[in-house]
Amino acid sequence: MPGLPAPLRPLVKSPRFTLLAVAIIGLGTGACSAVFSLFDSLLLAGRPGVVDEARLVDIGRTDAGAGFDNFSWPDYLDYRTQSSSFADVAAVDFSPNPAGLTVAGDAQLANLQWVSSNFFPVLGTKFAAGRGFTDDGKPHGEIVISHRYWQRRFHSDPAALGRSVQVNGVPTTIVGVAEPGFSGPTMLGADFWIPLADMEILRPGSRMLAGRGLSFIIALGRLKPGVTVQQAQADLTLIARRLAVAHPDTHRERGVAVLPSSRLPGEFGQVASAFLAVLGLLSLLALLVACANIASLMLARGAIRQRELAVRSALGADRRRLLRDLLLEHLALYALGGAAGVLCCHWLVDAFAGIVPALPVNLEVALRVNPLAVGFTLALALFVGLVFSLWPALSASRFDLLAVLRRGEQPAGGARLFSPRGLFLVIQLTLALALLVTAGTLARSLVNLTEVSPGFDPRRVEFVRFDLNNAGFNARTAPVLLDRLLTEARQLPGVERAAFSIAVPLEGSGHGFGGLTKPGASAAEPGPRFDWNLVSPGYFATLSIPLVAGRDFAEADKANSPLVGIVNETLAQKFWPGENALGKVLLNEDGKPVEIVGVARDAKYRSVSESPRGFFYAPLTQIYSERAALFVKTATDASVIPQLRGLFRRLAPPLPLYQADSLVAASAVGLMPQRIAAAVALAAGFLTLVLAATGIYGVTLYWTATRTREFGVRLALGATPDALLRLALAGSVRLVAVAVVLGLGGAYGLTQVASSVLGPIGVSPAIFAGSAGLFALLVILASWLPARQAARVDPLVALRAE
Repeated sequence: MPGLPAPLRPLVKSPRFTLLAVAIIGLGTGACSAVFSLFDSLLLAGRPGVVDEARLVDIGRTDAGAGFDNFSWPDYLDYRTQSSSFADVAAVDFSPNPAGLTVAGDAQLANLQWVSSNFFPVLGTKFAAGRGFTDDGKPHGEIVISHRYWQRRFHSDPAALGRSVQVNGVPTTIVGVAEPGFSGPTMLGADFWIPLADMEILRPGSRMLAGRGLSFIIALGRLKPGVTVQQAQADLTLIARRLAVAHPDTHRERGVAVLPSSRLPGEFGQVASAFLAVLGLLSLLALLVACANIASLMLARGAIRQRELAVRSALGADRRRLLRDLLLEHLALYALGGAAGVLCCHWLVDAFAGIVPALPVNLEVALRVNPLAVGFTLALALFVGLVFSLWPALSASRFDLLAVLRRGEQPAGGARLFSPRGLFLVIQLTLALALLVTAGTLARSLVNLTEVSPGFDPRRVEFVRFDLNNAGFNARTAPVLLDRLLTEARQLPGVERAAFSIAVPLEGSGHGFGGLTKPGASAAEPGPRFDWNLVSPGYFATLSIPLVAGRDFAEADKANSPLVGIVNETLAQKFWPGENALGKVLLNEDGKPVEIVGVARDAKYRSVSESPRGFFYAPLTQIYSERAALFVKTATDASVIPQLRGLFRRLAPPLPLYQADSLVAASAVGLMPQRIAAAVALAAGFLTLVLAATGIYGVTLYWTATRTREFGVRLALGATPDALLRLALAGSVRLVAVAVVLGLGGAYGLTQVASSVLGPIGVSPAIFAGSAGLFALLVILASWLPARQAARVDPLVALRAE
């Protein structure tokens, strides 16, 4: 083939082998590049508008020394003023805050983020126009809009600066436009920012800035030069201890955590890092198996090409030149596979973006292919390819010239377990089986999770979410609207039940409205930790959560009535172990008694895999909340969301809905990490199963190709084809048996690693046994095909071979 470089000519002559090898390498390098690109996009990529990120830290609350959660505005002020480790500390409410922004009479829903007035200076963010907030702790009715929102809503009009707009009906002034690309410090993108001090004018009567028990913010601190994260942690820990002494009712066992700042703050970032690390480990193992498989195929191909190499040697090519050409051929194969891996990486990243479910918030993260990640993977593939190519190249270039020219092949031993070739194949098969079993275990674990009862019935339940502040409602006017909405929603065709709740089950977060203590409890006695939900009468029936004792909330449970509450079984046992919780009394943060009127069956709210969690339900009529969701239970599978939208347009025209979905779809978000892990593991398991089969096929082909003459002699001396078949398979069976034992042990270790990240993953003997059986069957079948062909060779043809 004139014009082609010498190392490429053998690859062009064997197109099937070349395409198979390129596909195998491409899948391995593509999977690794995609996982590393996702890791970079989610956690490592620089955040536009954030200066000197290495000195920025996230500050959150711990409970009993664990976790990373929100804390209150008074706590933030204490940390900011009493700490000596920070140049400054800012506060951010990371919760989604859809708000109505009215410009010249045109009201549209936009994403608001509450921040402290020093937010932009702490991050180092500049402004495309205007300035930041007035930092004197007083409300001024100022907002800063993002550059993207300025372009979209105001068409980049410079006159937008200083313009008066309304946020939830309250007049405010645009004082600045953030620099291009800046959307905040985390993935939750904001369209505009408002100082927390302005809650006084935007949410009249709100207690969010007053109560120690009202936790809703995370802090961002900029370390002073030379101060480490560990020093800042020690500094804030002392402050947290002082707060626990000064406020034992709300700060029992509470501490503080200081972590390097991330797009996913605190605990979320740690879980995401570990989750992506598991995926990275799986993809790296798949790449290793792919490279090992290519080496096995090259060994088989090298044995078949020995006569060609012998002829070249006889014509004057020395061993150094043959070795160079073989290495260049192998490296060219890896280079072509790496190019295919780039295309595969792009496809996988796009596919990952497509499987992420729709969320009720804007995620400002660009999932893109990282050139450095691709370059690293290609360099790794080339390095591994070079290492794995040395053995096949050395093996193929080492031969007895006269023997090969006379017999056409170099005699070789059988499949000995402790030969280098046998150990190499055992490692490959062990990795492949470990990945296959792990994939099956993760998939089975996902099926088990979907079958776990969450404690409620999501079928035929739909909901719409809203924020009453978006239409100017308050604690005085909202109850009238909620009563009308609930009454008319229950009368809609196809609706069986309806109720309000501030929480949507399995949305991944909890709610808190302060602590509850038993009368007479010691201030030093730690109370149980629990989540809150505010609901209306009929909520438990709407979601099919049984009440195991007592009653539901009633219409008579009003704001001026005695306070009542319902606990779940776990919280009842924590407060009153072995006792009947009905009629018991707890004290809220104001010291007012709350009577327990019911006990509800345990349900899962943060995730399906969570352990039993204490839960306290209070009537929405006794504790006002701006945010709520209207749930409806339908008689059929037909959706009633269009009728709900029409109901809101008729009764509350200015109130926008920022989420409308079925509870089945919303609950599926809680299983997203497990779904992604199972999908990646299954893909890796399928890939490695194919690689294992092709690898054992190539090695068996190698052994049989080098023993063709031996088989001819045996047949001539009376051996039967069945005896030769058993002889050819014996080595493969021994190797597979050893690989099955080692692979099952490796699979157990991988599942334990995955359990530490994704939650408990049960070890199923059926999955282990079934995967091992399928693996052994397929691998032995792959070795049986070339062995069968070799055992049926014609003795005369074999003795005259080449």
